[in-house]
Amino acid sequence: MESSKFHIEVDVRILSDQGVLIFIGKTTSGFVCLSLLNGLLELRLHSGKHRVSSTLPLIVRSSKLLVKGIWNKVKFGLFGRKLYLSVDNIINTGVLEVGQMVSISSENVFIGGLPDMSEFPLAAGSGLPIHYTGCIRHLYINDNNVPLTPENVRTARNVVSCNGTPCGGETCLNGGDLLAGFPHCSCVPPYYGDKCEIVPDCDEKMCKNQGRCYNSRCSCNVGWSGAFCEKEIVVKTPEFVGTSYLIIEKGREKKRDLGDLKVTKIYLNFTTVKHDSLLMWSKKDKDFIGIGIEKGLLKLSYSSSQINKTVVEIPFYYILSDDQKLLDTQAKQDNILENITISTDGVFYIGGLPKNKKLMEETNGLFPQAFEGCIEGFGTNADIIRNFGHYEGTNVTPLEQSHENGRMVRSAHDVITTL
Repeated sequence: MESSKFHIEVDVRILSDQGVLIFIGKTTSGFVCLSLLNGLLELRLHSGKHRVSSTLPLIVRSSKLLVKGIWNKVKFGLFGRKLYLSVDNIINTGVLEVGQMVSISSENVFIGGLPDMSEFPLAAGSGLPIHYTGCIRHLYINDNNVPLTPENVRTARNVVSCNGTPCGGETCLNGGDLLAGFPHCSCVPPYYGDKCEIVPDCDEKMCKNQGRCYNSRCSCNVGWSGAFCEKEIVVKTPEFVGTSYLIIEKGREKKRDLGDLKVTKIYLNFTTVKHDSLLMWSKKDKDFIGIGIEKGLLKLSYSSSQINKTVVEIPFYYILSDDQKLLDTQAKQDNILENITISTDGVFYIGGLPKNKKLMEETNGLFPQAFEGCIEGFGTNADIIRNFGHYEGTNVTPLEQSHENGRMVRSAHDVITTL
C-alpha cells in the first residue's frame, strides 16, 4: 500500500463482541489491524519503521457501539498523517508524528484472523487475540472491489455463506439484479461480468453529461461521477486525485471588466498526501503566480514584468503538518521590490490544469505534479469559496462521497499569500 494513503471499506455484521476482522502487513513489522473489543471497533497502525516490539502503534477507537446481527458500514484508512475510522458515518481520527513514514506490505490481507493466532502481535490488539465471528461483505481496498469468492481467496477454513442466497453476500454490483432462483446477475448495460463488476472501455459517446473519454475511462465534469458520468453528485469540499482540476474565474464572478479586478490576497485551506504538487496557478502573458508544495514545504513562485525575473520562495521554517497553521507570505525578497503588481486574466487553476495544457510546460517546470488531496476553501481578498459545485473542472469528487467527511477538513493548512 502507498506510504501516504490507503482506504478500505467493508460491511460487517457481528455475532460476537470480540475478534480480529482485518489484518494487513507483517507480524514483525508494519501492519494495520481492525479488531473488535466489547462491541467497539479498534484500528491500530504500526508504521513499520522499527520492529513491532520496540514501538507503540497509533490507535483509533470507534465511538459507535456495534449491535449483534445488524449490518454496519465500516471505512478506515490513512490520508497523509491522518488515520481515520468511520462506522456508519461516525468518525474518529488519530495523527501520525511529523516525519513518521509508513511501510506496510499488502501481499496478504487476512480476514477474520490469522491462520495461527499465536503469531498475532500483542501490539495489534487490546484483548486476547481470537478469530472473528460474524459476517463480512462488500470489501473494497483503495476503491477496488475484492469479492470474497474462491477466485480471490488463497486459503480459508470454517467459512460459510451468511445469507444463504445463490450469490452469497457478494451481491450484484453497479445496479445489477439477482435472477430469481439462479446464481447469476442480470446487469444494467454497459456493465457485464458474473456480478456486473466489469466496466468496458469508454468512447466519447458513452461518457454522459459532457464527460470526456481519456485513457479508456470517462473523465467527469464537476457534479457528476460514475463509470460514465451518469451519477449526479454535490461537491462542496472537493477531493483531487492527481488528474483533477478546478477553474475559478474571478472576473466572471464579479460581472465586470477584468481591469477593475485587483487581487491583494490569496487564501487556501487544504490537505495533501503528496510532498510535491501544484495547488494554484494563474498566468497572463509572462506574468504568473503559483502556489504549491515542494519536498513537503510550501512553495510560492511568481514573475512580473516589473522585476523581469522569476522569484521562487520556499519558507524552510514552515513544514506542512496536520496542525492548524497560518502563513502570511509577503511578496518581497532582499532586493526585490515590495509592492509589485502581477497581471492575471482572472482565471485561477486549482489543483491542476486541463488536459490541453501540459503542467511542466505551462508552469515552466516549477510544478511538475498535480495536486492530490482535498481543498476546503479558496479565495481572493475577502471572498472565500467553500462550495465548489458550480465551477468548471474534471475528476473532482466530494470528500463526503468517498470518506464521509472523515479526512482532515478541521486540521487542514490555512495559507494566506499577500501580494
